[in-house]
Amino acid sequence: MENDAFGKVKSSLNRAVTSISVKTSSSLEKGKLNTYIDSLETEIKKLKFELGEEIFRAFIEEDSNKEKSSKLCKKIKEDYDNIYEAKKEIEAIDERDRKIFGDENKDQDKENIEKNSSVIFCDKCGARYHEKVNFCRKCGNKLI
Repeated sequence: MENDAFGKVKSSLNRAVTSISVKTSSSLEKGKLNTYIDSLETEIKKLKFELGEEIFRAFIEEDSNKEKSSKLCKKIKEDYDNIYEAKKEIEAIDERDRKIFGDENKDQDKENIEKNSSVIFCDKCGARYHEKVNFCRKCGNKLI
């Protein structure tokens, strides 16, 4: 009888530790990807500014050589493609977590909705929170 109770406690602890490990790993992976996305977005802003300067310079100097503009456009497109791939990786991590944890999180979300009808949405990534949070857990954006 005691071994059975001990076994249940041990099993429960093992599941909890595994759950924490998976969630921590997922959070770290998504955090790295979101940081990478932010750096690409910053680079895109700089490249767009540089592209605008180059186009204006070419207009003023009546320069028809568009080689530099073309290179900048290709780099911007490459960065957008990298952002798309990183977002797909984040979605894959979320899907993997849903498969591991099942519908557990959906049930918790429904309970939270019933408890508190106010919902907070992240302006940057659209994540939904039913409790007051200062920063988005998905992308790190400041919410309040």
